Amino acid sequence: MKESQQALLWLSAAYRELAALEKACIDAEIADWLHSDDPRLRFDAIALVVEHRIISALPALESLRGRLEAATDPGAPSERAKVERAMQQLADTYL
Repeated sequence: MKESQQALLWLSAAYRELAALEKACIDAEIADWLHSDDPRLRFDAIALVVEHRIISALPALESLRGRLEAATDPGAPSERAKVERAMQQLADTYL
C-alpha cells in the first residue's frame, strides 16, 4: 500500500474518533482542502467528505466543480466527474 493511501486511511480512522464539536472544526478544514491547488489534497478531501458524509462541504464541492469546468489541464474532466459523483452521493444520503 502506498504511503499516501495509508495516510488517507489514518485520517479517516482519526476522524471517526472525534467528538461532534471537533468534527465541526475538522469539517471546515476538510472543506478548505477542496480549494487547494494540490490535486492530491483535494483527492483526500473528496474521499473524506464522501466516506464521512460531510454535507457542510457541499458548497466547497460546488465551487470546485465550477473551477474544474473552466480548467484546461488534462486531469480536470476526470476530477470534475469525481466531484459530481461525490455531490450525488451526499444528495442521496440526505434526500
